[in-house]
Amino acid sequence: MSLTVDQATALLPDGERIMVMTRIEPPYGEQARSRLQVLEALKSSQMIDTSGPVATAHGYGLCYLDNRSNWIFVETKDKEK
Repeated sequence: MSLTVDQATALLPDGERIMVMTRIEPPYGEQARSRLQVLEALKSSQMIDTSGPVATAHGYGLCYLDNRSNWIFVETKDKEK
């Protein structure tokens, strides 16, 4: 299911830092990015989608294709702390 930038933005958590993950298996490649960086990445993405069950279970319910065709997983509001 492909999402629009607006639909994806609605899933982002509040705050100025959002966690992203470049891999869903170890090593995970987690890092904090600014909200602006994430929004710009979503706007320039080839595709935005909801994540599969493994990434969603880790609190990363959103993913997008970056400019190198790599899936980047993004923290969503329902991430358990």
